Amino acid sequence: ETTLSYLRELYKTEDAIFLKAEDDNELLGILYGRYDYGIFWIEFLCVKTDYGRNKIATKLLKELENICKKRKIYKIHGDIPITNTPSIKVLEKNKYFIEAKMKKHWLKFDYYLLSKFL
Repeated sequence: ETTLSYLRELYKTEDAIFLKAEDDNELLGILYGRYDYGIFWIEFLCVKTDYGRNKIATKLLKELENICKKRKIYKIHGDIPITNTPSIKVLEKNKYFIEAKMKKHWLKFDYYLLSKFL
């Protein structure tokens, strides 16, 4: 609950979008990020382990894309460790592409920058 409380506080800013997927009040997934100058950065996209293959991430991404289009945001991107194959595959299935490889990025791990133009 601490992380959710933190994210809810961040969501109160005008440039943030916080989405969640629930089933019978059980939290299944969240998507959080912020935008500036027409670009949205996905900071968190998390899905409960047992629900990873239920297209929860895809539903959250589609909802985000619809909101971004209404707000005239033209690009969405996020950085993902290159070892996080399941997340990379989900984004690629949703037409995100690897725009760059960042070496020794967060915590000195290599990351991909995945993007999608709307």
